[in-house]
Formats: sequence, C-alpha cells, structure tokens
Amino acid sequence: RQSVQSQQRFLYNLIQATQSQAPTSELIATAQQFGLDLTKAHTVIAIDGQPNELARLNNEPDNLMLMLTNEVGLVIIQDPLACGRLQKRLTNAHRQFGVSESGMLIGKAVTEAVTTLRLRKKLNDATITAYRQISFYDLLLRANLPVQGIVDRFNELTTSNSGHELIATIWEFIQSGLNVSQTAKHLFVHRNTVNYRLDRIQKIFRLTPKTQLTCSNYSLDTFTLLTSRSNSNKWRWN
Repeated sequence: RQSVQSQQRFLYNLIQATQSQAPTSELIATAQQFGLDLTKAHTVIAIDGQPNELARLNNEPDNLMLMLTNEVGLVIIQDPLACGRLQKRLTNAHRQFGVSESGMLIGKAVTEAVTTLRLRKKLNDATITAYRQISFYDLLLRANLPVQGIVDRFNELTTSNSGHELIATIWEFIQSGLNVSQTAKHLFVHRNTVNYRLDRIQKIFRLTPKTQLTCSNYSLDTFTLLTSRSNSNKWRWN
C-alpha cells in the first residue's frame, strides 16, 4: 500500500488537475494505486473540524480523507450510501459541512463542497448542506454581478401583493422544472400570464429565468433560502 504522505500529495495534485478537465490516463492509473477509481462519479464533503475528530467521524475505509487546511477536511466518496451515512453522522455531531454534486471531476467537486461550507458559515444557516442549494449565488459571485442589488430588488417584491404574485410564480416555475405550461397549470392561470410575469422578473432582476436559471442549475432549495431570509430579517449580502 502507498504511504499516507504519498496519498495526500497525489490527492492535492488531483484536485488541481481536475478543476475543469477530465483526468488523464496517467492520473487514472495512479489513482488506482490509492483505491480511487476516477472512471466513476464521486462526491466530496468539506467538513469543519480537527483531523482526529474528522477521522473518527469518517469511519469507512473506502472514503479518502484529506486535510485541506488545519480546520477543513475533505472526504472523497464513491458510494452514495456511504455519503448519506457520513452526512447523518456529521449532522448528529453538529459539524458544519458542505456536499458537492456527484461527478467525474474531483477538483470541481472539491470547489463546490468548500464553497457550500463557506456560504453555510457565512449565512449561519444549518439548512445549507448541498451545493445545489447555493449554486445560483455561487454563479452570481463568480460572474461579479451586483448581488446586493438583486437581493434588494427581491426584498422590495415582498412588500406588495403583486410582488408576492411574482415570487409565487418564479417559485412554481422552478418547482415545475422551468416549464411554463406546468407552471400555469399549477397556478390556475393562463400560460400567457406566466410569460408576462417572467418578463417582469427579467426586467426587475435583469436576469433571464429561462436561460440563466437553467444554466446555473437554480434549484427550489436555493429560492426557498432567499424567500425565507427576505421574509424574516431582510436578506443582506455581506
């Protein structure tokens, strides 16, 4: 078996090499020496904690663990069931963590997991656990868009009946898989009404729901986060 030091060094190199590009045949062959099959999808969990504690929580030998910093560890998992078990243990232990999407690019998954953990801590919201919940905000940050302006406009919508109508429409639009006809059916309105409201949303937010929401994998969980914070403390992006 390869030494722990060699394994850690390889994982660091793997993360750098697979941010946006598929692993090379050489990487795939080397990964097999460490019990890592790069031809299959993996999920990464970023965890806030000390090495000894994380090693105790990650008690499944097939999961590979790497300390990214002194206080943030990464666990690379192939088995979805093992991923679910670890999330349950972390929740029971009241640990902060972030879960990536499952995919072939481990470097990209690491970025997603760490971003999720960072935003969970920044927003102080324990309901944030998965990247799919914050992917839209991540897109906005990486695109250098005026995030606070978007949030402010969203807050303004919550102060009027017509604003709540638009919120209900975009919520249902997301829940219906960005399908206008299904949205209209669930809201008991004509599809032209839905299109009219989506056009208003486009003008208000300067975003196009039918394109940018699709590209960013904007999920219902993300919108729920925004609406819940807007209706309570007014959402601020600091």
